[in-house]
Amino acid sequence: MSEYDKLLAQVRSATDKLREDIAQVDAEVRAINAERDALMATPVSREQFRDYLVADIQRRADLPKALKLHFERRPEPTLLHFGALEAKRQEGRPIGVPVLHFLF
Repeated sequence: MSEYDKLLAQVRSATDKLREDIAQVDAEVRAINAERDALMATPVSREQFRDYLVADIQRRADLPKALKLHFERRPEPTLLHFGALEAKRQEGRPIGVPVLHFLF
């Protein structure tokens, strides 16, 4: 019986240590979440907002070039053939537009 008591004591000790570790990790997560929430709620300055807008406009200005490179890499854009589009339409399948991922 004493062997079982020793094993049970070891299990309890390991369980207590595990609970402490979990509590510590939970506290760290709460602190990091509070820090993230504070960061996300921080207002930006006009200069930061302007820089964001400039970068976004620049990204959108590069869209035609990105589309051109995308279509140049494709040896044969099968989605743009009338036959393939019409077959998909008649079967009721969606027409996968290969350019939507560039917009977002």
